[in-house]
Amino acid sequence: MSTKTTTYFWVIGLQAVTPHGVRAIHDSGLVTIEPGMTRVGIYNGVLAKLLAALQITPDQSVVTCWSLEPNNL
Repeated sequence: MSTKTTTYFWVIGLQAVTPHGVRAIHDSGLVTIEPGMTRVGIYNGVLAKLLAALQITPDQSVVTCWSLEPNNL
């Protein structure tokens, strides 16, 4: 297994019921991939942080877009 780290760019979009009504929300960022990390782990972590920041639960939202790609072109 490789010990090399790689930076990935992620984008997530969702439709959510918030205290301000139904909203389309998007976010993006970078994550450094280290040995042992998985796509599902990164997805679940990003989604959990976004939902916590919005103060909503998973049953109040639906993911409409998810992308995880290497940041370097």
